[in-house]
Amino acid sequence: MKKIAVKNGLITNMKFLGDGERAYSDLEVLHRNLELMNILQTVYVKFLTEESYDYIIIDNPSGISPESEIDKQEVNIYYTLFPDSLNLRVYVSTHPRNVLESTIRYMNTLENNFYVRGYPIAFVINMIPPVDEEMERARERLNMLLDKSSVVTGVLIPIHPDLIGYEGGITEMPRLEEMKELVEVIVQGKTRDKRVIELNPMDRVVKLVKERRSLLIVGSPSSGKVELVGSILRNMTIDGKIKVALALTNERILERIKEHEKLDLLIISILPRYVEDRFSAKNIGDVLKMAKRLSTDIISRIGDSRIFVLYRTNDVSPSSPCCDLQSQRSEYWNTMIKTLRYKSEMSQILVCDEISNQCDDIIPFVDYVVRTFEGGGFKIQETL
Repeated sequence: MKKIAVKNGLITNMKFLGDGERAYSDLEVLHRNLELMNILQTVYVKFLTEESYDYIIIDNPSGISPESEIDKQEVNIYYTLFPDSLNLRVYVSTHPRNVLESTIRYMNTLENNFYVRGYPIAFVINMIPPVDEEMERARERLNMLLDKSSVVTGVLIPIHPDLIGYEGGITEMPRLEEMKELVEVIVQGKTRDKRVIELNPMDRVVKLVKERRSLLIVGSPSSGKVELVGSILRNMTIDGKIKVALALTNERILERIKEHEKLDLLIISILPRYVEDRFSAKNIGDVLKMAKRLSTDIISRIGDSRIFVLYRTNDVSPSSPCCDLQSQRSEYWNTMIKTLRYKSEMSQILVCDEISNQCDDIIPFVDYVVRTFEGGGFKIQETL
């Protein structure tokens, strides 16, 4: 048993039985030894009654059923003490279709056999790739589930890299906004209103930037790319002041990215020679030198900036008659993006006007593409 002090209260943690197969071997030992069984029951009763808990959370093993010996041992003791408790059940699945369907079948079986008062408060689809197609697919499945079952709340959670393989303590664990909202639903007693909880698209983009991913913002010249960059940066300042290195070939962007009191902008004007040199490369070797020179120049000036924005890629992409354009641009952006990534710890936001397929040769070298549309919409796509 372990007590963990948190900001607004206390968490008391107890491992009822061992992990995995160990749980079943523990049960065999308990059944053979009545004295040990009595000790277990005494310890669990003490755990449940020595504090006046607001909530009791039971993290069950995967695939457990009400008929399971593990479940019976715990539930019988608990409901002897608290016979009127409301049991709010949360089911968790990952997003692949076969796993999701298996979890839904499992949930339906359990819900048809539960003998305690309560209902399924939530179904969580976890570790969804944070791209629009996957999120939409998961959203459709979750909405269907809410329509056809007694589940009240659906929760969509994209992949959080900082939680993969997490080994830290519970108080240092990153807080998920989606789960915070589910907790608020339970605490406020709004447990009968059907709804789906998920991050909105802007929150997803901001999350990617915080994770130091590289983004290419692509769209027609008037599709709101610059406005989107401004919105991302303003949303980033919610957690405090941030430093942003803005490399530009055209100062018109400054008219539309208004400085925020928590936004510390470092303006890096790209010298005209970088724009002019892109037409004069004699071979691929010259193209690589151009990329290396510009990226090194940028790195020498960024200081401790957390985010790097380049406006516009079109103005520095090589366009020499020396050799194949696609080869020039692929080599150039591969070198540029890799150099910035490995010699700094910044997120990268590259802005490209979709003209004559100029953006296509950059896409393979970034983590995500954000496509903007007339009217202010945008779509997030993960690169392969």
